[in-house]
Amino acid sequence: MNSFDSIKININDYFVHDYNKDYFNTIIEIDGMTNKERKFEKTSKPLPVGIGQIIHSNNAFTIQISAKILKDNYLQGINLNTIDQVCHSLNNVININPINLVNDSNVFSIDATTNLNIENIASIKTCISTLHNSVKNPFYKADLFNSKNNNGVVLWGKQKKKHRLIAYDKFLELSEPKNKEFRETLKNQSQILDQASKIIRIESNFMNLDTIRKGVTGSMQTTLSACLNTEIEINYKFLLSIVANGKNQLTIFDIMNMNPENKEITGFELLVQDAIDSIIIECKYNEKLIKDTIKNRYFTNVDTLSYHWAKKTNNIKSRIHYLRHQSQINNLDNQPILDKILKGLQNQ
Repeated sequence: MNSFDSIKININDYFVHDYNKDYFNTIIEIDGMTNKERKFEKTSKPLPVGIGQIIHSNNAFTIQISAKILKDNYLQGINLNTIDQVCHSLNNVININPINLVNDSNVFSIDATTNLNIENIASIKTCISTLHNSVKNPFYKADLFNSKNNNGVVLWGKQKKKHRLIAYDKFLELSEPKNKEFRETLKNQSQILDQASKIIRIESNFMNLDTIRKGVTGSMQTTLSACLNTEIEINYKFLLSIVANGKNQLTIFDIMNMNPENKEITGFELLVQDAIDSIIIECKYNEKLIKDTIKNRYFTNVDTLSYHWAKKTNNIKSRIHYLRHQSQINNLDNQPILDKILKGLQNQ
């Protein structure tokens, strides 16, 4: 069963029975072009923990909800088992029939979340390192982040409509000063933190309707009900599209079919990149040999060579470093850990 950490929904005010006026102010804006008034309402006092935002505008409410609204059930996330608790907690601010909230709202953004028990896999540090080293899809890159408050890895898309998957130490994240107010709402803070110390959090972010349809519901439906009831193994599918099976580079056919929205990346460009990657590997990452080969066979014009060598996005120099790094990684045995992570995501 999929769970979600953060959801932004939009629902027609017809389905809202009432709302607590203490949280709202009426704001009047004057359109500079037409001089017409536009009224909308926004929160005027701090909202309860777990409700990030409520805006009433254009006859609809936009509501940002986080799993923190569940308090001691926070680690379960927002799912079919906890949605009634979400609705009940929302009633203190905005009264919506749970059936309407689930069936008649549209989801604008959503974060799918999975907690993996590291006791069955490896240390959090090892899991993060494995994910960082397992990117096979050339349209994604991996960046580590490490601070006193948290550490993890971000796997994010290079395409215009960026997709992002993150993995991080949940205990460190919950212990951050910014989460102090949330921790104080818990009845059993030490128990939640103890549970968090045993998990690595995997989270996929879907920031628009197009990515929600493709990665979450698998249909044109974007209601909260469609997201909660989806049969797609969201984080498993997303991670698999980035790492392939962990052993082989994805084919051009695979990549184009998994990223059909990337109209700005043509099949021809992929073929050129694949050819250049083959030359890089055959030349054993020797930059002089690679440059001479490409210059003699492909880019005889100096300016064209210069552009493709170092100036364009995903240029040849960056591909040399990336492929050399991948070659070094492939000599390490990351596969058993990656298999356990993927199996854990699939079994949620």
